[in-house]
Amino acid sequence: MPLDTYGRPILVRQIRDKTTRAQSQRTTRSGTPKRDIRSVSFNAHPLPRAEPMSPGHRSASPGRSAIRAPSPEHIAAPPVDITPELAQYSEEAICQQLHSLRARIVSFSGLFVLPVVHRTRPLDALLSSAANRVTVAFASALLLGGPDGKESWERFFDDTPSVQALVVGLVTRALKQLVFDVLHFGATETEQKRLDAFENESAKLHGFVRQRRTKRLLEDLARNSNVEASNAARQAQEDIVSSRLFKLVSPLFELSLKSASPGNKAAKLLPALRVVVKEAVLCAHGMRRADVAFEWTNAFKEFEFNPKHEECFNLGEMLETSPYARNADGHAALKSGQEHRRQSIVVGVVSPGLVSYRLDVPLDDDVEMTDTADEGALGGTTVLKAADEHAEPMARLAEFSAQGFHYRVIMKSVVLLRWGEQSLRAQLLGRPEEYKKALERGEEQKDVLGLWDLFVERHSGKT
Repeated sequence: MPLDTYGRPILVRQIRDKTTRAQSQRTTRSGTPKRDIRSVSFNAHPLPRAEPMSPGHRSASPGRSAIRAPSPEHIAAPPVDITPELAQYSEEAICQQLHSLRARIVSFSGLFVLPVVHRTRPLDALLSSAANRVTVAFASALLLGGPDGKESWERFFDDTPSVQALVVGLVTRALKQLVFDVLHFGATETEQKRLDAFENESAKLHGFVRQRRTKRLLEDLARNSNVEASNAARQAQEDIVSSRLFKLVSPLFELSLKSASPGNKAAKLLPALRVVVKEAVLCAHGMRRADVAFEWTNAFKEFEFNPKHEECFNLGEMLETSPYARNADGHAALKSGQEHRRQSIVVGVVSPGLVSYRLDVPLDDDVEMTDTADEGALGGTTVLKAADEHAEPMARLAEFSAQGFHYRVIMKSVVLLRWGEQSLRAQLLGRPEEYKKALERGEEQKDVLGLWDLFVERHSGKT
């Protein structure tokens, strides 16, 4: 049974019931929308009581990282075997498979355990080699630096749970690019030519028409393919992806205890990575549906935590170090002198979320995309555009429902959080004039030091 980020079971009926409730607009008798408690800020409610930490959890201290995660068993269910015989790829099945994949990646990250005493600071070891360029670039894209510059990064890479969270983020991001974003993973050279031609021909078609034609093409390729050639091509591509993932996480494994133990590094990591890649391929193939379109949703660094779309990876640490305390009424009140830590800010993206769109109205098979209502493909309504990440979710649901779309959250994004304040750049996103005036008044905070900046500084002038 799949579990959510906090280790609670996700029931198929719960997923269906929550989606149905979200798709129905809640109103009062006067016809005005009700206040949805899910739209209230994370900090507006009393924080729940911290759950007992696992035996391996280390309590917060000034010398430790400001970003730590609970043990892997709190993140997802134990991975289950996913077989090709799972023919009915409903959204519930996709949800189960993706949570299983996430659990397997978290389990893999358990191989990365830092020693208590370091000969060299892990950050220095990571930045010292120019061969770690790709790993540092990916990590820099996923993580936001702390207020103390290099010291914040040193504390991060001194902490095992933080490094394990980064491993999950690196593997997940790479799988999205190398497996899920591919139209048909495992295609032979001949099949790939047909797929490339199809993508060029269908570029201007309505998204669901393109989805339907894609499914037909894939079914045709499956009927006419040589089984041995297809299996060989898929196996070769899985090996390539596994090798690339191995190179991506190897620099972090070099920092761990197990890298010093006897045995080849590839022999320890590659078998587990191959299992992860195979499971990701099965998930990607199952997501190619004729009637449902899936879209990855992004979480953004520097923004305040949004519990509607995101789940907290380091929940235990956030509760332990919370700047809030319960007052006499039982509500959360900010402690004195903690104004600079009043918000929960996203400082790391561990895993993207996934939503699905189902079309329940007739659609011609040759409709092109359009933005005008009178030319719309859905009976005079506008055609679905890419989801606005910062739009009010209930408003988006109402718009999609009016157009004949059913919108469901399959999986939330998983993020690392830190108590702090949102940057002015994030607060005024999309309002350039206000941001310009704020800069003229000297209100912008100092930019945090990025991991890539440290890497460039270390290797500047070197050939």
